[in-house]
Amino acid sequence: MYEAILKTASNDADFTFNVVTQPYPTLAVFEARSNAGNAFDFVFMVAIGIALIPTVMVSFILKEREES
Repeated sequence: MYEAILKTASNDADFTFNVVTQPYPTLAVFEARSNAGNAFDFVFMVAIGIALIPTVMVSFILKEREES
C-alpha cells in the first residue's frame, strides 16, 4: 500500500519501496533475569513439595492418635 502511495506521489511507475527489518539482539541482562526467574520458580516449587512431606507425616500421626 505504501509503495502505491509513493508511486502516485512521485509520479514514477518504476518506484520500489523495500523494507528489511531485523530484531534487536537480546541483551545479556534480560537473559540473566529470565534465567533467575526460572530458577526462582523451580526453588519455590521444590520448597512447597518439601514442606508438604512433614505435613503429611504429622497428619498421619494425629489421625492415628485420634482413632486409638
